[in-house]
Amino acid sequence: MNLEHLCRLADLAAESQELSEVFAAALDAARAVMGADRAAILVPDDLAVMRYRAWHRLSDEYRAATNDHSPSALGASTLLVPDVGTDPSLEGMAPALKAEGVGALALVPVVHRARVLGQLAAYYDTPHAFSDGEVSAARLIARQIALGLERARVDAAMAEAIEDAPSGRRDGERSDPARRVAELSVRRDAELTRPKPDDVEHAWGEFLSILGHELRNPLNAIVNAARVLETPGARDDLRTMAHAILDRQVARLARLLDDLLDESRISRGLVELQIERFDLRSAATLAAEEQSHGIAAKKHALHLSLPDRPVTVIGDPFRIRQVISNLLDNAIKFTPAQGSIAVGLTAETDGAVLRVRDSGVGIAADRLTAIFQPFVHASPNSPRSGGGLGLGLSLVKRIVDLHGGSVRAESSGKGMGTAMIVCLPFAPPGNRPATLASSG
Repeated sequence: MNLEHLCRLADLAAESQELSEVFAAALDAARAVMGADRAAILVPDDLAVMRYRAWHRLSDEYRAATNDHSPSALGASTLLVPDVGTDPSLEGMAPALKAEGVGALALVPVVHRARVLGQLAAYYDTPHAFSDGEVSAARLIARQIALGLERARVDAAMAEAIEDAPSGRRDGERSDPARRVAELSVRRDAELTRPKPDDVEHAWGEFLSILGHELRNPLNAIVNAARVLETPGARDDLRTMAHAILDRQVARLARLLDDLLDESRISRGLVELQIERFDLRSAATLAAEEQSHGIAAKKHALHLSLPDRPVTVIGDPFRIRQVISNLLDNAIKFTPAQGSIAVGLTAETDGAVLRVRDSGVGIAADRLTAIFQPFVHASPNSPRSGGGLGLGLSLVKRIVDLHGGSVRAESSGKGMGTAMIVCLPFAPPGNRPATLASSG
């Protein structure tokens, strides 16, 4: 079985920002792995009628003729038609298939937790005997499509939940169910009224669902990469690709868990800063190196502008590097491929100022403050680009606050990019000891 396309599809399903990318990779896999001459993905509309969402080499006439005839009653069963001309199961589709020149057909349900989310259709120009390997591949492809569709559903549900969140928050703030759980658990927001037990249970369930979703996607990509490495005689370039996927997805899981632990520890005052004098230029350089793979993967242009002289601050160099890395990670997520990211550091009158600018999607004015709250995303009306739980900027603010600094976001609006600006006090002259307050 050709695993290269399956591996790439699993990787995209785990972290792609665009559902269309997942669909395109699935169609490529259907042709490369199943040997199909044509392929399509169908998803039900609001009236439960299957509609074409992506396709390859299907005419407008065929799609118009079969939109309403796709056998959505299949449920969770796979339909294999080795010879369209002799199979009676296609009912009203037969004339359109014949006119299109289709000789064989496979219809595979796209299923997530016993729910049919759509169908994968593979077409052959001549009669075709389906092998067990082709059927297994078709089901693997359908599973990746299901993960992509489920991710889109979760994003939409989160956006709706944020829009419908109850009032009682500070001006300009909004929250989703996951953030409501966090707020309730640490009782940070005195303006919230005590919720009913059912509300807490519902919010906690939503948060667990989102967390499970974010954990499952990278695990799925890891499983597929492992299959490549276990395949005897796999090409060296495929093994290299599989290793890269494993490294990236394991790092993603580790980062997700680290963010959750850090959010919990810092919110409860359990983090101790390892205070020392250090050069902020080194922290910026190391953070850029940490994010180099993500920058290269999206072909971003990174501009690093650092002064010639040391910019000495007092604090925990690991935590400050974490701040810069989180800001870069956020910029990578929300900047389209081949965009630009700039990291600048200046020594100003009031202290050291670090700016991370990107040419990405931008942030609406009413979200510039709210994005630093836990589990809040930049836009409640668009998919969570790159996934994640929305903890990166919350951790940035908490860590900067512990260092006696400040952070703010600037953006001219949608499509205008974003600048994240961190201000930190200079270290006192000479070798005087640190005076940062203990966080524990």
